[in-house]
Amino acid sequence: IVGDNVEDRFGRLGYLLLYLAAGSAAALAYGSLSVAKGPNPEMIERIGMPYPPAIGASGAIYGVLGMYIVLFPWARIRTIVLFQLIRMPALLCLGLMIAGDVFLTITSKGPASGGVATAAHAGGGLFGIVAALVLKGSIGGGGEGTAWEVQTGFAKSLRSGESAAVAESEPGEAAVPAEE
Repeated sequence: IVGDNVEDRFGRLGYLLLYLAAGSAAALAYGSLSVAKGPNPEMIERIGMPYPPAIGASGAIYGVLGMYIVLFPWARIRTIVLFQLIRMPALLCLGLMIAGDVFLTITSKGPASGGVATAAHAGGGLFGIVAALVLKGSIGGGGEGTAWEVQTGFAKSLRSGESAAVAESEPGEAAVPAEE
């Protein structure tokens, strides 16, 4: 739902590089906050280590979620709220997820809350938002189509000198350019 759409916008290599960069940003956020906050005596008592381990790719996934917010803010996402399935814009649904992890990171005693590396989630999500904002202008948008297609970059772009009739033809179908 999220990753394939972001990959469509950035291409396979661009997506891979951004995914890895988001994971690195998440690890950097988690690691630097661990050092800044100092050893957590509660963690030493519970697990015998000063910091909870950061395992997995959730920070990189949050980076992809952040990119999706910027690229597809009004795309509807089905989610469960108070035992009811509802559809809400990505900006609200995913934005609340990232904001929640930012809040938990700020208010907790360290980079994790309840065994979840909230600092990694926050770092990855914020990286994804910033990266997409910076790169959005270079990946397209505009052209002809519905408002959604134009905003998200899936609109048909006209090459210089190409008429709308040629752009609307299906692949393999001969289009007769409109006379001017």
